[in-house]
Amino acid sequence: MSNLYFELYLEKMDWNTDDYKNDITHLKSYEIENVLVTDGEINDLHMEIIQAKGDWLNFNTNVVGDKYYIQTTLIFHEMNLSEDNKQIINKVIKKCELFFRIWSIWIQQQATITLKY
Repeated sequence: MSNLYFELYLEKMDWNTDDYKNDITHLKSYEIENVLVTDGEINDLHMEIIQAKGDWLNFNTNVVGDKYYIQTTLIFHEMNLSEDNKQIINKVIKKCELFFRIWSIWIQQQATITLKY
């Protein structure tokens, strides 16, 4: 079994200035211990985020032993976010929360099943 660590960031960039000003903000963290992680589940999470955000995101996965580290950055091209952009961010957060909540429930069910035997 593995441990999964997920970090969600927001990066705002202003390409209209000479110094290409940017700002990175940490949005959410999730950690799940003793989970069976497969490429399929990681791909499902990636697809959920892409469907919510659309484009301009970074999704990095690193595996060190039995630990999976996923860092996702939502990238926007303006420093002052529009209401639409804020809704996109909230949509991504809700998708991530649902994904990890479902995964946590599945893990608890597996532990319950194991205890019954």
